[in-house]
Amino acid sequence: MQRIGKGDLVLIGPQLSFVGLRLAPYHFYLFAPVLKLFNNWRAVIIANSLLFSFSLTLLFLFLSQKSRSILYPLLATLWLATSPYFIFSARSPGNATSYLPFLILYLLALHSPSLKNSLYIVIIGFLAGFIVNFHPASLPVVFFAFLASLLSKKVKIKKFLFWFLGFLLSFTPVLLFEIKHKFVILKGFLTGKTADYMGNLGLLGGIKFKNGELILISLLKQTSDFLPGGLLLLLFLFLLALNKDKKARAFSIASLLSWIIFLLFGRGVYHYFSPYLLFSQLIIVFALSFPQTFLQKAIIIFLLVLNLLNFPLKYYKPARSLTTIEKPFEKFLSQNRIPTSLNVLLINNNPLASLGWEYRYLLERASIPVMREYEYQKSKHLLVISETGPIDFEKIRNFEFMAWKDNKKFRKTLLFKQGNFWYYLLERNEK
Repeated sequence: MQRIGKGDLVLIGPQLSFVGLRLAPYHFYLFAPVLKLFNNWRAVIIANSLLFSFSLTLLFLFLSQKSRSILYPLLATLWLATSPYFIFSARSPGNATSYLPFLILYLLALHSPSLKNSLYIVIIGFLAGFIVNFHPASLPVVFFAFLASLLSKKVKIKKFLFWFLGFLLSFTPVLLFEIKHKFVILKGFLTGKTADYMGNLGLLGGIKFKNGELILISLLKQTSDFLPGGLLLLLFLFLLALNKDKKARAFSIASLLSWIIFLLFGRGVYHYFSPYLLFSQLIIVFALSFPQTFLQKAIIIFLLVLNLLNFPLKYYKPARSLTTIEKPFEKFLSQNRIPTSLNVLLINNNPLASLGWEYRYLLERASIPVMREYEYQKSKHLLVISETGPIDFEKIRNFEFMAWKDNKKFRKTLLFKQGNFWYYLLERNEK
């Protein structure tokens, strides 16, 4: 985002946990203007929260148009707003979370009468691709939701080609990057070369469902922290799948199919659940919106009370911040001269943090040039930052380190240490 603020063209986003795949960096461009204007990471968090609030306002207004009173739209919006996964996402800007407001916009747009217009469908397809470029976990949701819209509105199936065109157009930045760099991402993805360095992160990492355990029981356990009453949500979807209303039936089946595909992977980290939970919630909200009987309002109130009784207070406790790493790193910079042709590698308890974006930001803020995240092989020096104490370099097997090392010998120097913060400078032998 710092580079975008300086006028640099960034064509790809961060490395994802799926065999090193990289997609378009739309979330960088979403927050770069805010960071440029305020030069403060907290402003980015506030902007992300405002984005979520705006999407909730759109949902409230959409429901209000079909309601005789504001009670049901208010209750439904509050149910979504108090869901733990939604609160967490609003407080955690990034590619894994910040697309949820756009997913709400996408699902609302599918209810528009303009869906029979070809240009509108291309725009909808681009929005779907825009969302998937944030995180590919959302792909089954955007695909099946659009398919449900086509079938429920009796739109000709050939209109899907216009959606697909818009979807492909959203990947233009990645295509330009690949052409410029001889399709390095595609080659690494197809050959599995990236996966060799990433270990078990070559697949979807994190949560695994135990063998022999019913999928629904596993799902209930995993979603209890993300959305109280997760099993009730699935039961509602099964009931709606038997509904006589064609639209409710189509969307509930679409949601169930999305869940099935997600479960077939058998694993996934916490934020992978978010698009599926959001899609399911909105289907329930839309299905109960008309006619609004006392029973339907009672159901929403019950679900809202479940959220409030399980409000995620843990999200409001102190957590890792830029200040935590800033003080020792600034002390390190003041005591050492940093060479040119430099790249950064971060070692901590999060294998996906290896690119060290926070440290890149601090280096660029100190006017120290850093080579880009896809230029490890071109970098002569590697600043290795450990947040877990001393490093055994023989055991490091991630993609960035192996790409920089390039099967050559290197010299290492411990430049600074403070507590668990250890900073090494590696210099590769070019001979």
